[in-house]
Amino acid sequence: MKYEDGFEVLLHDQVDLGGGVTGTVVAVLDTGMYTPDYLEEHWGYLAQGALVKSLEIGLVHFPCPDVDFTLIRRG
Repeated sequence: MKYEDGFEVLLHDQVDLGGGVTGTVVAVLDTGMYTPDYLEEHWGYLAQGALVKSLEIGLVHFPCPDVDFTLIRRG
């Protein structure tokens, strides 16, 4: 999965989800990268995209990036 600017989404990236909501990438399904709290055996069925954990809205699956999914900084 890539951001709209072409950079790869990586574990622990801090992202802006729009509307003042931010989060941390906890899994990149496309490349098989998972943090210890979000294992492939639990989330791999989603097959593509990324999982983002946000304090404001909880865990969100992004099957593909959109305009409101932007990199703030690498984790």
